[in-house]
Amino acid sequence: MPTEKMPETRYTPASYTPKIEARAKEDHEPAKIVGYGAVYYAADDPGTEYTIWDDFVERIMPGCFDRAVREDDPRSFFNHDENIILGRKSAGTLNLAVDDVGLRYEITPPDTEAGRGVVEAVRRRDVTGSSFMFMPRDVTWREIDGLVIRELRDVELWEVGPVVFPAYTSTTSELRSRLVAEARKHGITLDATPRTVNVRRRLLQLRARTMNL
Repeated sequence: MPTEKMPETRYTPASYTPKIEARAKEDHEPAKIVGYGAVYYAADDPGTEYTIWDDFVERIMPGCFDRAVREDDPRSFFNHDENIILGRKSAGTLNLAVDDVGLRYEITPPDTEAGRGVVEAVRRRDVTGSSFMFMPRDVTWREIDGLVIRELRDVELWEVGPVVFPAYTSTTSELRSRLVAEARKHGITLDATPRTVNVRRRLLQLRARTMNL
């Protein structure tokens, strides 16, 4: 896949995990998996700000998915595996909505061994993560006190659904190169060899933990 076409992936904060929506047996309706694929940035919640690498964060701004929900035709895979498809918007098996929190999804998985397995894993809380895959369409870059901020304002939504590990993984070298080039177009210089320790993130987490005591 060409670098310029490589989709990006983000993981949803753990507090917005997917769940099974219970249905009465007499309704004869299949179980649905519901959750948030993405959460909007909130200034009072450090968990809604994605750390891409040291001194570089990303924020999903309110309204980011409005166009995508109307126009795009995303799928839902389990663990981003296209061989385990759970739903598709155009098929009516993946329903999307936006609210004050972010992008909410509702999946009606297929009555297959794989589909039933995912439902049971979510029901048992073996699977508690959500994620989404996208291509940016409208992005704002800014730099404040040495912190580089990338704000996503509109994205092409490719895929959204449950994942096993709801933790951010390091960007690939290809994606790092693309982000560096994108930032340069906005007059911002990013370090292409980011450090692995993010002091600012640790301070924010410590502050949030202290406030909750």
